[in-house]
Amino acid sequence: MRVVCLSFGFYDYTIQLSNALSQKETVMLMLPNKVLRDELENIGKNVKLHLFNPKHIYYPSILSTIFQITKQIKTFNPDVIHFQFASTVLLCSLFPFLKKYPLVGTFHDVKAHVGEESLLLRFVMYYARRYSNLIIVHGEKLKEQMIKE
Repeated sequence: MRVVCLSFGFYDYTIQLSNALSQKETVMLMLPNKVLRDELENIGKNVKLHLFNPKHIYYPSILSTIFQITKQIKTFNPDVIHFQFASTVLLCSLFPFLKKYPLVGTFHDVKAHVGEESLLLRFVMYYARRYSNLIIVHGEKLKEQMIKE
């Protein structure tokens, strides 16, 4: 099986997951190029790494980033894409281009943290849940909350 692990946050978690999956599967790890060198040194030798430049969503150059990521994914031709939900509009901007692939999302938070709530964040979370074929959360209480949402 070919797996893409795509992340805009939770880098340690994503790297560990990619390393574990790469023991049995072919894995491409896609991370922003702002990831610290110390974190990159933890990537296993079986993991194919692709770094991208995460432009701000309001810059016109965001289109080149979306194109770069989707092109790399299509070239790799994965059986599944696993993403870490980090509340970024860029991630959601990719979903329409990736809908031919099964999407698995790990949601570390089911709701926005107090003080971080916004209409945009609620929309991004809703959109990410809607496009996910499978959702992973960390525990029964979060599962119950996700089902309510």
